[in-house]
Amino acid sequence: MPKQFILNYYMRHFTNLFVLFLLFSLLYIPRLQGQPLPELNATQVKNQLVEIRRIQNPQESIKPLQQLLRQTSLSSDSLRSVILLELGTNFGRFYSNDSAIHYLTSALTLTKAKPWVVLTSEIYNYAGNVMRNRSDNQKAMHYYDSALQALGDNRSRERYVCEAKILGNIGGIHYDLEEFEKALEFAGRSSRITEEHQLNERKVGSYIMLAFAARASGKIELATVNTEKALVAMNELKDSSYLAHTYYNLASLQQIQKKWDAAYQNFGQAYAVAIIMGEEEVAVSCLISQGQINLQKQEFDKAYQLAEQALQRSLSNRFFPKILEGLDIQYQSLKAKNLWKEAAIVQEKRLAFKDSLFNVQSKQQVSELETRYETQKKEETIRDLEQQRQIRELEATTARQWRLGLLIIVVLLLFVMAVLYNRYQLKQRAAKVMDEKNLELRQLNSFKDRMFAVISHDLRNPVDAFSMLMESLNQNLQHASQQEMKEFMESMLTSARDLKGLLNNLLEWSMVQIGKLPFNPKPFIIDQAIRESISHIKSMADAAGITISYTSVNTVVTADRNMVVIAVRNILTNAIKFSHQNGNVFINVMEHPGKATVTVRDEGLGISADEMSKLFNDNEDARSIGNSSAKGSGIGLLLCKELIARNGGRIYAESTEGKGSIFYIDIPLV
Repeated sequence: MPKQFILNYYMRHFTNLFVLFLLFSLLYIPRLQGQPLPELNATQVKNQLVEIRRIQNPQESIKPLQQLLRQTSLSSDSLRSVILLELGTNFGRFYSNDSAIHYLTSALTLTKAKPWVVLTSEIYNYAGNVMRNRSDNQKAMHYYDSALQALGDNRSRERYVCEAKILGNIGGIHYDLEEFEKALEFAGRSSRITEEHQLNERKVGSYIMLAFAARASGKIELATVNTEKALVAMNELKDSSYLAHTYYNLASLQQIQKKWDAAYQNFGQAYAVAIIMGEEEVAVSCLISQGQINLQKQEFDKAYQLAEQALQRSLSNRFFPKILEGLDIQYQSLKAKNLWKEAAIVQEKRLAFKDSLFNVQSKQQVSELETRYETQKKEETIRDLEQQRQIRELEATTARQWRLGLLIIVVLLLFVMAVLYNRYQLKQRAAKVMDEKNLELRQLNSFKDRMFAVISHDLRNPVDAFSMLMESLNQNLQHASQQEMKEFMESMLTSARDLKGLLNNLLEWSMVQIGKLPFNPKPFIIDQAIRESISHIKSMADAAGITISYTSVNTVVTADRNMVVIAVRNILTNAIKFSHQNGNVFINVMEHPGKATVTVRDEGLGISADEMSKLFNDNEDARSIGNSSAKGSGIGLLLCKELIARNGGRIYAESTEGKGSIFYIDIPLV
């Protein structure tokens, strides 16, 4: 029994330890495998970057940079992006463009969402340089534009340095495309930023780019001035990197301007600097250019001697095209001195060498192709190694992904619940909108029914009356007296007016119902609207012998003038229709706090108290009000009510049967 107890005790603890070991393996071993190198802090990373940047050969910089990148896997994104930029730069320096773009794109993914505008712009700028090396100018321009946009409104000195650099590169692309005016424009912008913000480190590059663009555009004076500025900047900065080339460019510009002495002197300066700096090709070019000037000045012996020096240096350094130029100067010098035999010998050498040069150039082209092939193979090897590293990182990442599974499932469940709840809310909102649309549809159906009722009844009656009058006139035209003809015409005129008024009201009311009547409220004098309304119905009043009395006022109201005219016109029309022959209609305007009240009073038939409540009621049939033959559909009063309400006013009436009616229109003051 004790032995069995002890065995069970150890087996239980062994099982617990085994489970703990498995958990440790699942949780920690993948993480340890993904971090084979010790983590570095920011200071250590920056110090190592300084050391790596001192390496002259870009290929030798790749391996330490990749190791440094692995050691900063958990460091700040800014440090990783700087290392990725360095890797892209070094790959680009030995024309491994695919790898360069890979690292630069990785750097951009770290910086795009961050406020590191200058760093982001630098990455875009160098990506543009890589595309330019590929002669893919369109993509290069896209990256340069992105670099400018990334700078935003930043006003730091680093920002202006970066902007000047990018503008110079854009100018370089236009120069490559032989769009020299655009190249000059961007080079000028780069130069102005450089001078305005005293960017000494950019002066030399900006001036030289501007000089090249100006020369290509035919602006020799501008090119000369900027080349001289570049020389001054080089002397101030003690930068001799491009000193020989700049002296040579200045001299060639002066040569174009036929400033022989200045050009000759500056070619000499370029030659002296080139000898010190070991730039043999520039030195040979200076000797040849001086020899050409000597030919121009008919100093043939000097020209011959300089050409001889150029030949000796060209042969030593295998500058084959320069050998041809030197032989040509010697030939021209001997021919000018009438030394025909010697000139012929030189010319024969020149032609023979020209043939051999063609063979040499062909071999060089083959050699260049082989070099490019080898470079491409190395680039593919580097890409393979990088892919293997990424595969290892993916394997380590996959080992951790299972721990996220449960969390993802919970999140998905929450998301599904949120979607279902959202759909329920949408359904509720849709039902509410549907109810509103149904109400609107019922209102439109009511409007349609009323419209059809008016058309079928009120519009048909005056049309029938007008038709009967015309038929009667046609039958009695030969036998009717002058008095009967007059009565016929008056009846037809009255019928036509009724028909016109009904059609106008019907049209305006329908436009109000569907919201198509223009609404433009603004201040105006109410007197203008009243007089315009009177002018509309003047002929109707004169035909009935009715006098309209109105005293002008200067009251200013705020409303849509056209709508007020329509309302007043309709009220006046009703007042005339329901007045006795040769009666009176009175119009007054009274001001009250915040409103003006227009009153229209007639001395006509009047309306009973019971029927007054039906006047402005949408649900009442106006044809049932009163028993006058002049009554209509009631559309006019409903139109007046809606127009005045739209302008923030009110319309109402009072009447005494047999004594007439008074209609009130309240309109807001200014």
